[in-house]
Amino acid sequence: MSELTDSNGPNVFNGTNRSNDLIITSIIDNTRTPMSVTGEPFDIKNTQYHVCFYNIFHFGDIFFTQPFIKHICDANPNITFYCWFTVGHAAYEGIPNLIHLEPIDDVISSRISPEKNTLVYSLKNKDSYKKFYEFFYEPYPHFDKDFSTFVYQGKSFISFNTWCASLYYTEDMDYIYLLAGFIKKANLLNNIFGLSLNFDFYNHKMFPELPLIPMTDFFSTWLTKNRKKNLVFIYNYEPRAVSFMDKQNMNAIIGDICRSNPHIHIIVPRYDAVFDGIENITCSDRDFGFTENRSCMNLLQIEHILQYCRLVVTLPSGSTWTFLNQHISSYADRTRFYLWGDYNVYAKKINNWYKYGTGKSDDIIKCVGINELALLVRNFNY
Repeated sequence: MSELTDSNGPNVFNGTNRSNDLIITSIIDNTRTPMSVTGEPFDIKNTQYHVCFYNIFHFGDIFFTQPFIKHICDANPNITFYCWFTVGHAAYEGIPNLIHLEPIDDVISSRISPEKNTLVYSLKNKDSYKKFYEFFYEPYPHFDKDFSTFVYQGKSFISFNTWCASLYYTEDMDYIYLLAGFIKKANLLNNIFGLSLNFDFYNHKMFPELPLIPMTDFFSTWLTKNRKKNLVFIYNYEPRAVSFMDKQNMNAIIGDICRSNPHIHIIVPRYDAVFDGIENITCSDRDFGFTENRSCMNLLQIEHILQYCRLVVTLPSGSTWTFLNQHISSYADRTRFYLWGDYNVYAKKINNWYKYGTGKSDDIIKCVGINELALLVRNFNY
């Protein structure tokens, strides 16, 4: 658990703390107009606040907002910011003025409260991972709020909801909408709380800037022996947000492609027993030690693998889009990306972000039908 030691100096805002209890007050919902402060009233402009970015959703939501949060941190180097995410902490490592508040390693169940009008509440056991997790989840309406205030370990915080759908625009994965949403919320943050943070988004970097990721000896040894092969990466995660196909069918298709195409070598992120006995397939979790965890370090390690592949097949899932990062221009010169399934809306958003950020006119990704993948892999110009 991170120690919060920056209670003095340039890292804080003027005012005084309220108490040592963990107290949250939701003050803005996801409509166009702010809500009034509810519960115990206090002068929000005379309170010493620290900003805590948070997101309770999945890796895609957290990954695509990384460049905005990093930009805010970079634009305010003398301010210490905080963050709390359920997953994906690894994508935020290396930002010197960003501290993780109690990153959690294990998934715990969370009851969604039906009391949708409960806007103010307090929690005891403030140092508990479980209580901190519930702090952002319960009561149910809180994840729809743009800002909240809470006191934690004797310090006052503003929670800044970075979930895509809370940023006044619901078009997630669309850079223009996300940028507009962050600008609007950043201005509200200053205006409502009397802050003077620098939000010069006009010089904003469009893509996530990934930290240096430690690779395993297993991967280095394997790559030395296999990098001259025709390497194909096919994601076999199960998308959460859309209906795709069941895991068994997906892995069976990948297994059949391997057997029918001995001239290529396929890499997948997740092992399945259906792959046993197939020589030209490698599982990054079993063979490289890139195991799944709450930090999502494995996803950033997989992103490193993609650099050596000629063909990458992604899914309509945020865990497969790490290629959209600051190195995207070099990717496009040597790797071809396909989105498995007829998800033209997803592909269009990714292509728009890529074109806007690079100034290029070509698409970075194309769709390939569920029953067309085998033909694509067989006939691809390696």
